[in-house]
Amino acid sequence: MGRTFAIHKPAFKNSYTITGPSCDAATTEDVLFVKLRPALNKSPFLLIHDGPDANFPVVAVSYLPPFAKHFAIGRGLPAAADKPVPDMVWEELCMAHSSGKKHTWTMNAAGDGGGDGPRTILVWTRTRSVTVDGMVRPPLSTRNWKLTEAPSKGGRTGDEAKGSILAVFTSTAQMGKCGNLQINVDHGREFDLTILTTCLSLYSSGR
Repeated sequence: MGRTFAIHKPAFKNSYTITGPSCDAATTEDVLFVKLRPALNKSPFLLIHDGPDANFPVVAVSYLPPFAKHFAIGRGLPAAADKPVPDMVWEELCMAHSSGKKHTWTMNAAGDGGGDGPRTILVWTRTRSVTVDGMVRPPLSTRNWKLTEAPSKGGRTGDEAKGSILAVFTSTAQMGKCGNLQINVDHGREFDLTILTTCLSLYSSGR
């Protein structure tokens, strides 16, 4: 059974609230506030705040430059809410298929979340058949994705060929809610934040 994060978006608001299980033993629930800035300018497309509103520190960002196909995803140590772009580790979320059905990026996936693990190529693929446990995909929805590991250079495939789904996002028609993201592996909070940021980047851009 994976860990499930519920993603809510109030009507007519350019923001999301994410709730899910906490990696901190002192708390049972993790809450993130996400600010969406759809205008094509130099500001971040998404700002991820480490708490229930925009007054909390920023822990991740997503940029989508004008006319670009690729996102710049940043994650790092929390920064003050009035300084939205702290020193961060940057990765590029690349469109890997002209239709937008696949997007890839590379990151260090360490079990302790420290970022010292091997560089791994991860793939978000649009799906109609894989869903979050207990959910049914809305018939007309195209914003549903599964996350797998790309094949290794030696030709031997990784988690993708084994049928291992690292994460899956299933949308919902429920008012005020986008859907649920289920993460099936535990590589630490930085990994979770990157999965959430990349998934919401795709969802918010309508890809």
